[in-house]
Formats: sequence, C-alpha cells, structure tokens
Amino acid sequence: MNTICRDAIACINLPASGEASAVSNISEDQQVYHHASGAGLGLDIVYVHIKDGQEGGHFTHVKKQDVQQAGYTAKDLYLSGLQNLWKKSVAHLKMHKHGPLRTITTDGYFEASLLLISELWDKRLASLAENGFMVAIPSRNTLAFCDSKSEEGIQALKDLIRHTHESAEHLLTTSLYQRQEGKWTEIKTDISDTRAETLEQAHARLHEGMLANAEVLRNIAREHFQIEIDYDIGGVRWVNQFLENTYKNGSTQDHKNIILFAGAFVGQCIVRSIGGKWDWHGDDYVIRTADDKLFSPCSKVAKQLACGQDGEDSVLGLYKVIKDMYPPSLSKAQRLLQTLYKRHADYQFYIASVLDQRLQWLRVTKMDGNLVHVQRPTEGKEENDAATPATTCFYLHQMHSYYVLSPTGTLMLAEGISESLASLLPDDVRKNIAANKIIRTTYRDAELRQEQSIATIRLQKYQGDSDADDVYVISLKNIASEKIRIQQFAHFHFEDDYWLLSTPLQTYYPYTEFMDWFELNSTWIKPGQEVTALGRLGPAHKLWAFMGETESAVPFTTSLVVPEVTVSTNKRQSDAKRRSSQYYTAGRPADTEMSRILAELQLNFSRNRSGMDAEILDRIAAGRPDWMDNNEPLLEIIRQQRRLMTEGRIVWAALVQANNLLFEEGEHDHPAMLVFSEDAYFESRPHELRAIADKIYQLKSTEPEDPEEKLVAASVTNEMNRNMGWKLPDLLTDKNVRAAAFMVFRKHIPNGILNAAVFPVLVHPATDAVMIVPVAFWPVSLTTMWRQGKLIY
Repeated sequence: MNTICRDAIACINLPASGEASAVSNISEDQQVYHHASGAGLGLDIVYVHIKDGQEGGHFTHVKKQDVQQAGYTAKDLYLSGLQNLWKKSVAHLKMHKHGPLRTITTDGYFEASLLLISELWDKRLASLAENGFMVAIPSRNTLAFCDSKSEEGIQALKDLIRHTHESAEHLLTTSLYQRQEGKWTEIKTDISDTRAETLEQAHARLHEGMLANAEVLRNIAREHFQIEIDYDIGGVRWVNQFLENTYKNGSTQDHKNIILFAGAFVGQCIVRSIGGKWDWHGDDYVIRTADDKLFSPCSKVAKQLACGQDGEDSVLGLYKVIKDMYPPSLSKAQRLLQTLYKRHADYQFYIASVLDQRLQWLRVTKMDGNLVHVQRPTEGKEENDAATPATTCFYLHQMHSYYVLSPTGTLMLAEGISESLASLLPDDVRKNIAANKIIRTTYRDAELRQEQSIATIRLQKYQGDSDADDVYVISLKNIASEKIRIQQFAHFHFEDDYWLLSTPLQTYYPYTEFMDWFELNSTWIKPGQEVTALGRLGPAHKLWAFMGETESAVPFTTSLVVPEVTVSTNKRQSDAKRRSSQYYTAGRPADTEMSRILAELQLNFSRNRSGMDAEILDRIAAGRPDWMDNNEPLLEIIRQQRRLMTEGRIVWAALVQANNLLFEEGEHDHPAMLVFSEDAYFESRPHELRAIADKIYQLKSTEPEDPEEKLVAASVTNEMNRNMGWKLPDLLTDKNVRAAAFMVFRKHIPNGILNAAVFPVLVHPATDAVMIVPVAFWPVSLTTMWRQGKLIY
C-alpha cells in the first residue's frame, strides 16, 4: 500500500519560480508536488514524508507522481497534510516570551508551517492577541507574533525578519501576516529600511540578547544536568561550581560560549537583585547600576575559567559583594535608627546580635551607610567594660532589635525587643519598656496551631545526611476571598508544653525577609495565589508560624509543624536483608575527575547538537547489521539513534558482558549488556556502576534460592536476552539503576575495539534504547583514558 500521501505533512514553501521550472530537466511526474496556499498568504504548500527506514527527521518531498498513484485530490491531500502537521508538531510545541514578542518552537522544521493551522490562531492562542495577530515567518523554523496594534511588537518583528535574513538558513519571506476574522492578510515589508537605532533601542536589544544567552545556560542545566536554576544566589552557586569543574579539567578549548552564557546568567542575577542594566564598556558587556558603577560578570567568568576560584575572587564572591553593597530597602525602624544616629551623635546606641556564638547587646561605635560598627567585648571582661575593645561590624538591614539612650542614660527608643532580649537588658533599661511593647516568644499550642480559613501551608521534605541538612520546599497559599500579606514569621521549638521562639536573634523575621525568601515583588498575596520557597528549615519538631493580615485588616496566624522522618519496620527489614546479601554494592566515594569529564562532554555535545542536520545525523548514525532481522528487539536502537542524538541525555554506564568479538578488531557490530543510572549521584561514581555490573556478572550461570537473585541470574545467563531498561532489584543496590541490552557500534568507539568497562551513553524517556555517545564528541581526556585502558576499573 502506498502510504506516502497518507503520511504526508503539509508545509509552507516559497512560491515556485517559473524560470526554474522551464529549465529543469526533471520530468513532470518526478517534480515536487506543490500548490498555492491561498488564505491570503502568497506562498506555496509542499508536502514531505519520512523516507522508509529513515527515522529521526529525514524528510523527502512528495512528488506529483506520488499523488497521482495514490489517487488523492488536492483537497484530500491538503486536509490530511494539515492533520499530520498538527500531530507532528503538538508533542514538541512550546511558547516563549521575548519582550513584546512571543515565539513558537516545535521540532526545528515546521514552525512557520503552523501558520496553516486555523484552530491554533482562532481558538488556542486567541486570548494572547486582543486585536488580532501580526506574525512573521522569516525562515522555515522561525515563527514570532504580537498583537496587531502593538507598535513596539511590529517593529520587533521587522527587526527579527531583517536579522534572520542576514544570517539564517532556510529563508522564507520578509512579509508580515495579519490575522483578523479567521483570515490572513499579507503585508509587504522592506527590510532594507534600516532606520537609525536610538541608544535606548540599542540597550533594549542588548538586554534581550543577554537574557537569551542566560536562558541558553538555564537550558543546558535543565537538559544535561537535570537541575532548574533560577536567577538567584542558588543559581550563581551552581554556575560557580560549574566553572570550577571546567577549570579543573585543564582544557585548552575556546571558552568563548561559556563566558558569554555564564556571564549573561550571572549578570541577569545581579540585575534582578539590585537593578541596573546591561551596557557596553569597550569590548566588554557590563552591568551599569543606578549610581553609575560598572560590574563585569563576563570578565569574572573568564578569569575564573583561566585561574580558578581564589578565595572570594569568583562569580559567587562578586555576587555576594554586590548584594552587600546594595542591600534591600530598610524597614521603618531601621530608617529611624539611621536618622537618630545622624542627628544625635551623643546618644548611646545598642543593637542585638549573635557574637562569639552568643546572643548579646552590643554598643554601636559608628554607622557608615549600611555598616554598623560595634564594640567587641574583650574576653573575660564585661561587654561594655573593656578598656580598649576591638570592633566588628554588621549590616544595618540585618538589624531588627535595638535601643537608644540619651547622654544621661534615659531610654529614648526601643524596637524589636522580645522577651528573651529583654531578659538581657540592664535592669534600669528593662523597667522603662512597657510590657505591651515586648514581643512575645512563648505560645500555647492552640494559639499557633489554629484551624485555617485564610492561608494554608504545605511542604515537601528531602532528607539529608543529618537533621541539619534536611531540605524543605514550603508553600503558602491564600485561601481567603481577599488579598493577604505576611507581616512577620518565625520558627519555634516545643518545650514544657509551650512553643518557644527559636530564631538566632530571638525575634521575628520581618515581611521584607518573607518577600526575599519567597521571591515576591509585592507585599500582597492575591486570593488563590500560592507562593513557594526552597530552604533549609532545620531539624524535626520545629513549628513555622506566619502572622499577617487580610486587606480588610483581619489578623491571622497560620502554622505547620515540620514532620519527623520515620522509617517503617518493613523498610528496616528490607535494608537489613539488602546489606547482608553478598551481591549488594555499598556506596563508593565520589570521583570528581569523572564528574568533570562528564560535564565537559555534556557541554561539548550540547554545543554541537544545534548544528546536527539530517545530513550530519545520517553520517554519524550506525547502519543496521546484516544479521539483524525485523524481529530483532535491538532494531529499536537503530530506529532511535537520531532521537537519542538530538534529544537524549548523557549519563555514565558500565559494561556487564559483551560478545567476545568486540574485544578485538573486526568489521561487525554486536550486542552487549550494561547498567546505567540517571541519578545525578552517579555522575561522579561510574566506578560504583562498574561494581554493580560485576556483581551481576557473578550471578551468571548460578541458581540462587533468593527470587530476586534468581531473576538477575537468569537475565545475565541468557546471552540472547534483549530486555532493555529493567530496574535492578533493591538486593543489588539501594539506588535507581537499570540494566539494558544494547548495541556496540564500532564507529562510535575509539579504534573500533571495546577497551573499557565504563563509558558515556545517551538515554531518552521516550524509549528504552541506549547507545554509546559517538566518540567524535568526546573530550580528549576521555578518549585518552579509553585508549590507555584506564576505564577498565
């Protein structure tokens, strides 16, 4: 049966040239079938299909002869082609926001052709353009749109068309297309009209470009390291470690892209933290702050790649210094303290802070902007009696508790005094503070744990090596019918039937810190809105309480006890059985060198992946061996090579067993068996995978009594076993490790000879097929280790 027309996909093409047709030597029935698109587009429609045996995106045009033989009418082919276009695109369809524009991406081939799908524009996306759409499709894989009345958006579309036609491939049209009342209207544009760009427009373009570069790094982290990094200090920490790993690699390769992407990301973190904008300074990209200071994250990235981290001289150090230079807005009480100090230099100022692991009151010696200098008591003397005390300093925005005395010792002002802090005050000061001004630090259970009708809290807990390392994702949701805001929050511990405040400074965290923790831009939380924070909230049996008010000034308290980790009896028994098995593999120490090599490979592969067209994929992909018939389960690997290379994730794998012919020179490819894991734990522990593989091989040709051991023994003993992606039982390892039959393609390994027990492989959630990463993408260090036999373990 001829399936070419049934499976054909409609796609937009430039109108056929009459002159080209006239001089063509191709017979008419072999010419590409095409027809005018109609619908006001002024373009042609052609049809493509996947050529037999060419999975993974290798398309061939439908010819006139194909249509004639299939007996399709132009209408039949068009309707079928649109259905196939939607099926092909919808699985990968994503939308991205870039200033006034939105772009649609799918599989890198059919983006522009989505203009043909009426339902997409008239129903699914209709709410995004109140006045109708204005769309640009400058190339086959580019589709961008904005509201048809957005002047800024239309100009951005014209700029996109111009830039695309200056540098891209697979070009289509310079026209814009306006959709109103279910119809497209073509609007001709002149890309030669390159009007002079204002400085403001140039800065806006620079900002968009650097944001796009920053997003490239986030995509690399997401796709190759399975981590979501945000524009905050956590993201900067990840970049800092990534740069250190790259530096330790000692690679001499050009780091130009790393410098640009990582520098752009760190710069965006700075902008979002303290403000500022991207600017040029000579040949460098810099952040210019409101007070005209310049910071160069790209230069800092370049230095760290060249020299490594030197103390605080790193991208993380730069970020921390800038954060301290530009603290968050001061609270009303902090501004009042600052004002009093400026006006009354003869007053005595005291702040509460933790010094030498002890909460105490400290005498202020000087306030310099955001820095508060205090006397540091000499060891063995009373804190204010030292003849020549040393000094230290704190940041004003971190100070929430203080008191002020006049030159005669009269109490002038006291703020943030809790019951615990009041007990540390001199008697003559404490007696002058009204009882209702002292903050409570002790609550009965019923006072904090109330039935919630305004806000609820939920959390997820990730257990660390100790209680102090337990990590929580905590979310607060507004379930009221009006806005709410959190005014203060804190954690408590339970003692003698009471909840006792247990923050370091014995006072509450203010609303400013709530906004910082939960990354909020507004103090108010809308009805139904849920805000989330990730952090280390301490050991079990602590209660977190959030106190606030509704928009109509109704106070409320919402709280949650951090649950204790409990281990079931069944789990204890399972752990004991596993660790007593002779086939159990205990954890191994990390090998940072192997982690570094894997990270370099992932980065190299990511850079090359964008340039993998059908021709390159055909050249890299291994062919089907002569012995492999259509019933061979390993045929799945042949079919999935292109998907693995264009979308797969790289992880370590270890060899269990292989056809002996693979250990010597030869022409043919053969099956083998491996174990792998997508757990980030194994990025630095391929040797642990190797140890697990060795335990599996020890079960070969044995008949154990344990059911789990028996299952593994049967799988490894049967060398014709073609199971792929089966999870190893807990008896072998307490981690998520899988075993799979796979193909060793000689063209993908150094010298074509299997000379290693661990190697990098490509995996993908849509298939159980696994393949070795082609050697062409390996870093030199990994290839050298293979050839020197250092990957045997």
